[in-house]
Amino acid sequence: MEPDVFVFLDFDGVLNNSLSWDFERDPAKHGSSFLDHRAVKAFSRFMRDTPNARLVISSVWRLYYSEEELDKIMESFGYDGPKIWAYTESNNACSSRVEGRVSEIQSYIKFN
Repeated sequence: MEPDVFVFLDFDGVLNNSLSWDFERDPAKHGSSFLDHRAVKAFSRFMRDTPNARLVISSVWRLYYSEEELDKIMESFGYDGPKIWAYTESNNACSSRVEGRVSEIQSYIKFN
């Protein structure tokens, strides 16, 4: 049996970028969320091709959207990989965003 592979996702700069603002989109379908269809397609393929992939959201987007909402947003841009497995816990005690993200991921790994 293959071990679980935890993939920690930050949306900004991974599934969206400055080019994603140029895409024609239907606000009724996508709302105010902007993702790059090409990046979503590539990430989707990676997740499908990775045995036992578990998607863990470490993005600040987790503070504003539920897992179900993020699944729907991703699907509306063409994501067809595994559903979101979990969110990392927010650690506001760190002095920088990068330190905070690293600390949150380390904590998730330690306790899960």
